[in-house]
Amino acid sequence: MKTERRHYEKSFKKMTVELVNSGKSKGETSIDLGIRQELLSRWCSEFNANSTGSFSGNGRPNLTLRQK
Repeated sequence: MKTERRHYEKSFKKMTVELVNSGKSKGETSIDLGIRQELLSRWCSEFNANSTGSFSGNGRPNLTLRQK
């Protein structure tokens, strides 16, 4: 049986990363919100690398005019 992929809103991802950046552990955050810790780590890496272009969807980062 195939399970459907879960999709998360950009606002949810940002809120989750902000919880981790404020000092809450990734493990505790992932348990509290019901998401895998690996997924949370990926979100944190993406957001911390480029906060303005993160979570654009479908694997395509939002590029600045300079990057285009």
